[in-house]
Amino acid sequence: MTYQEIKILLEHPAAGLLRSQNAAMVLGFLSHAFKAQHRATLPEGQLRALLDAYLEDLRHDDPEGYPMTSVQYLGIWCDDAHRFLRKFYSEDSNEPVFELTSGSEKALLWMEQLQGNTGFVGTESRLESIFAGLEDILKNTTTDVNVRIQQLQTDAARIQEEIDRIRATGAVPIYTPVQVNERFALMVSTARELLGDFRLVEENFKRIAQEIAEHHAKLY
Repeated sequence: MTYQEIKILLEHPAAGLLRSQNAAMVLGFLSHAFKAQHRATLPEGQLRALLDAYLEDLRHDDPEGYPMTSVQYLGIWCDDAHRFLRKFYSEDSNEPVFELTSGSEKALLWMEQLQGNTGFVGTESRLESIFAGLEDILKNTTTDVNVRIQQLQTDAARIQEEIDRIRATGAVPIYTPVQVNERFALMVSTARELLGDFRLVEENFKRIAQEIAEHHAKLY
């Protein structure tokens, strides 16, 4: 990455959150309010109550550390300069609803990776994912008919060998609990990354739609 590219990336909301003065408080609360309970959205009243309780706990150790109210903090976190949260109205409620932005999703995921929460994703599952990807590339990029046929025959022989072994032994090989947990943790991690990407796409679509609407309004 070049110097200019890094400067631009440091303006990303995720980087802005990590560099903010109250980063530990904000990240800790967002994790507590959304991720710890697997919540995608929270209504304003519930989110304010959670933040009030969270701030009260922090003020026991640092009475002067967080002087603003929960309403003020939420307002700042939603403004264009920060974009830690998105505030909107759902169809079935008149109360505003809050959700994490893509920047907050990425910042929280990165902090969890630093902490080692994803450490349970062991070497075996990650190596299998890499080898499977390489094998898929190899299979689907060759134009040699004989090579492709040989690959398919190898796959067929392996499958038949497994069928014969199961018939002979009556035993079906299964993952151990550790292997299951490794693969589940990998899927959860990937899903978290995709969630951040999907929210970024949604934010970009909304930004483009707003720009189109503003341009249309200027024409008329």
